[in-house]
Amino acid sequence: TMKRKSKRLLAGILMILIGSVLFLANSQRTIRIIVDGESRIISTRRLMVKAILKEAGIPFSKQDRIYPRTNYWMIGARVITIAHRAEIDLSIDAAPMTPFVSFESIAGNVLLDGGVKLFPGDQLFLNDTTIQADFHLGGSDTKDLLLQRADCFFLLTDSNSIPQERCSSAKTVGEALRDQGISPSKSLLILPDEGTDFSPGMTITAVKLRQLRVYVNGIYIDVASGGATVGDALVRAGIPLQGADVSIPAANESLPEDGNILI
Repeated sequence: TMKRKSKRLLAGILMILIGSVLFLANSQRTIRIIVDGESRIISTRRLMVKAILKEAGIPFSKQDRIYPRTNYWMIGARVITIAHRAEIDLSIDAAPMTPFVSFESIAGNVLLDGGVKLFPGDQLFLNDTTIQADFHLGGSDTKDLLLQRADCFFLLTDSNSIPQERCSSAKTVGEALRDQGISPSKSLLILPDEGTDFSPGMTITAVKLRQLRVYVNGIYIDVASGGATVGDALVRAGIPLQGADVSIPAANESLPEDGNILI
């Protein structure tokens, strides 16, 4: 009869479904698991997300962000992502902030979750070790971070005649220059000396020394000096323009290629 045929058909479909499930349950599959931004590949016969995570030895809780959800059957999907919840203890210049929660694992992104931005010259520490903004913190439950804000100073180089504001957490002039990618050397005129204690608001000069021949009062004077302009170089060489003195090239011009200056 039709009823018997329908029952047989349904039973057949049910047997196929059961067989498919049993086949899937016993077949080995490759799953990519991304844990706090780090990827790993595992082989498993498990179907449900939470069973796969347990088999892989990855701890998780209801507070963590897991996709797909833990009771999802990984029949077609091949990727599981999990971001662990972490409580962040952050101090800025030794003053502790109110702890906040983050699911991020990259240091700079963690700070943004707390509404904190990093600026050039700032220093970030994890357990007394300096780290960069792109450092991977991992998935620990608690992260203790210390942020030391940089102090600003004014930097004068050959590329500008007006001191530019820069920031650093350095202890000496030399360290402040290195923070800006400038390595103190004998070819540079550095004022004050690179070993001088760094202090906020100070002006630091770092200009290339040039061999100059200055013609003044009928004589040539060979000097090693430097600056953004002819006037700067003459002042540092101890031959400043006075009164109605003029120079060729003019005091506000760049140093001449041949190094010759006429006063």
